[in-house]
Amino acid sequence: RDFQLFTVCFVNNIFESSCLSKFELMGLTGIVLDTVLASTGFAVLRRTTGYNVGAKVNGVITNRSARAVSAGFFNMGEYIVDKSVAMLQDAADKEKKKKFGDK
Repeated sequence: RDFQLFTVCFVNNIFESSCLSKFELMGLTGIVLDTVLASTGFAVLRRTTGYNVGAKVNGVITNRSARAVSAGFFNMGEYIVDKSVAMLQDAADKEKKKKFGDK
């Protein structure tokens, strides 16, 4: 019932006061942020230790839809780490150019 109410509210208007209160929306936001943080943590773990949690989990899941959701979860963390590393490298390159000039 709660999922049906959420779906109807999301389709109509997520910020409508009769659908989701401010506190329910904050709780949903917290869950999403925790999920992003966990996914990013698994990506960092894979890059630093070589232990691939995503491959282990996806190897156990037999349902194709669940495996696609799981792969998306782990790929989200990889994307965030990739972008973070690229941003840090760009910042370091700019700082190096500023310090030593255009060479």
